[in-house]
Amino acid sequence: MMGTGRQNPQPGADPAPALPIASCKGWVPLTPNGVAAYAGSPLKRVVVLQAISGTLCTLAIAWILVASVFPTIRQALQNLPDQGLLTLGELRFPENTLFKHPLATSTWLAVDVDPTTTAHRNASRDLDLIFTRSEVRLISTLGTARIPYPPLWHLPFNRLEMLAAWEAWEGMLYGALLLGSFTTLVVSWWLLATVHCLLPRILAYFTDRELNLGAAWKLTAAALIPGAALMVMGLVALEADVMGGVQFALLFVIHFLVPIVYSLLATCHLPPRAIRTAQTKNPFGPPPSSGAPEEDNSASKSSPAARPPRKPANPFARID
Repeated sequence: MMGTGRQNPQPGADPAPALPIASCKGWVPLTPNGVAAYAGSPLKRVVVLQAISGTLCTLAIAWILVASVFPTIRQALQNLPDQGLLTLGELRFPENTLFKHPLATSTWLAVDVDPTTTAHRNASRDLDLIFTRSEVRLISTLGTARIPYPPLWHLPFNRLEMLAAWEAWEGMLYGALLLGSFTTLVVSWWLLATVHCLLPRILAYFTDRELNLGAAWKLTAAALIPGAALMVMGLVALEADVMGGVQFALLFVIHFLVPIVYSLLATCHLPPRAIRTAQTKNPFGPPPSSGAPEEDNSASKSSPAARPPRKPANPFARID
């Protein structure tokens, strides 16, 4: 009779070991199974994954800065009036100063100066950066953000001085933005993984999956990468004028939900927790055999040394 490949556990044998958490076999966690593989990987592999992903995201930001943001700012500075001053929390220009509206535009950004209080949004752009008399306004379809000027600032706001300062600090500003972007991404990923790791841990508990708290943190850290990739694609689509500002804002909200969905789905791809058998004696099983020959057993029964000691008589027993 052919065997089935299963081995029945013997009484008193060691329990079967728990199934190990899946080890990492790939580098791209773009599927729930790929995210689940990072639960059993070393921590340094998760750190390397975040470093590579953060570098790619930073390169995308660098491309947008070089292709759109910095050229637009330079063009806006070149179109500033010859005289202007920012002092005591107000932007001041000589009377009868002519302004070009807008100062500069890109595929999604428009920069303008309006010393009056009637700054309007440029409907052809997704974001407007407008310098009014008393504040900076960021205007989009989602609303307006107002940033007042610091009252203690005393800065020139004219073409020659502003353009010279930009050329002197452009390189350092570019490097600071890239370094700040990379650091912010990595730190935010660690914080979000710490906050969200309880969700897959709770789900694994109720679904009998093999997942401890440390493995849940690594799984959640890997689940953040698909959301970051989605955001990078949104930035590229915004720069290429394929996506509008409203769609980009909606994508920005969705990319926070993607890691939660990935971490929960990845938890369902983990192996089930192994059932450990208790090392207890079966009361209904046959008695264990001594393994000695029958003649030796009979000899041991007849031997005085093998007999159990007799209970001594009670000296206080009643005598009739």
